[in-house]
Amino acid sequence: MKPIQNQIPAVFIHVRDLKKSAKWYSDIFGLDIDLDKVVSPVYNVPMKGRLG
Repeated sequence: MKPIQNQIPAVFIHVRDLKKSAKWYSDIFGLDIDLDKVVSPVYNVPMKGRLG
């Protein structure tokens, strides 16, 4: 069971290390991630449904 479901409409969080943060959130949501596709200034974690 995943601790958090990937159904959040929109959240924007400032981080110091975008690749490290994207990996961390992807791990929490149980998502695969290609760190080569994580490019500043924003990375959109794939979510189910519509994003805000």
